[in-house]
Amino acid sequence: MPQVRSLGRWLLFGLLALYTAFAIGPVLWLASMSLRTTDEIDRAHYALPTTWHWWKFAAAWVESSYRVYFWNSVLVVGSSVLILVAIGGMAGYCLARYQFRGNRLIFFAIFSTIMLPPQVTVISFFQILVEYRLFNTLAGLIIVYIGVQLPPTPQILESFFKRIPQELFDAASAARPE
Repeated sequence: MPQVRSLGRWLLFGLLALYTAFAIGPVLWLASMSLRTTDEIDRAHYALPTTWHWWKFAAAWVESSYRVYFWNSVLVVGSSVLILVAIGGMAGYCLARYQFRGNRLIFFAIFSTIMLPPQVTVISFFQILVEYRLFNTLAGLIIVYIGVQLPPTPQILESFFKRIPQELFDAASAARPE
């Protein structure tokens, strides 16, 4: 019986290794193509680079606007995540720790918005952004990211807060100075 279990583990390991090789293959091919010139790619699509052109990364950073795009992405994603965690955390904490009339109604109202695909809200977002002159701005993009991602955040964080033992909350509130 132990041999069958060991064989099953090796078979599973082999399948996972094959899947990993299959999944990472295109990434490695793209990485090798980024180190080749256009002429080298045209001559042999799948060949490994003979000369590694590391200067192409520096040229892309300096000559194009990639630096601006990168920092815009950092700003938009960082701001969106901070706001989502703050708002979703407060909502999730309230839904998990306080029992009040309409608690589950609010939970299901927020949860029901997940059923709508984001494509349904695109026209509404566009109209709001144009009306408030936020179209084609970083602030508008942050608002869209928050609007699309906010509905599932309280549900995720509520389940997190429910797993924390009540004794920890009691100890924290008892240690608070009056």
